[in-house]
Amino acid sequence: MANGRKQAELAATRVLRTLAVAPGEGNLEAVTEIIELALHDAAREREKKELQRIAEVQASAHAHLSRLLNASPAVIYCRRAADNFQPTFVSDSITKLFGVTPREYFDNPDLWKERVHPDDIPLMKAWVERTFTDPTRSIEYRYRRKDGTYCWVHDRQHILYDEKGELVEIIGSWTDVTERKQAEEARQHVNGSTSSSTLHPR
Repeated sequence: MANGRKQAELAATRVLRTLAVAPGEGNLEAVTEIIELALHDAAREREKKELQRIAEVQASAHAHLSRLLNASPAVIYCRRAADNFQPTFVSDSITKLFGVTPREYFDNPDLWKERVHPDDIPLMKAWVERTFTDPTRSIEYRYRRKDGTYCWVHDRQHILYDEKGELVEIIGSWTDVTERKQAEEARQHVNGSTSSSTLHPR
């Protein structure tokens, strides 16, 4: 601010000199204030335009990221690394894959657990208990879609830590692997195996 005032005083002096105003006759203080105000307005306008440009770039990047996420066959999600793993983000593709809207997912944090196949719950619970023992891990289980049908889901997670080593967030993806699981089951039957498909956490 002091630097701006100094610039305004120098500019005011030059203006009065250009106008051939004799020393002591011109109101240097008044001219200085006018110029200082003009400089302040110009700086504020530049700052406003720069903030607007940054906001436009961020909005464009966000829109592009959303298009990429929604074009992916996988559902991307984020959860807190504490507070009962509360969800913080899910891509819109959750509706296409499972018939559940992002709003429904956020309104009911237990929605995902409620739709896991009853036979897969014990292994799922054991997997959740080992959440922080491996930064990257995955599991496959059956999930009930909104229409009541089940699909096989490949659930892959990555645990994020900050520079201090503190837990920050869980980032994961859900992928529908029903076709692959059905093909595996078909091969088992062809080979004469009658054992049911099992889950293999990795």
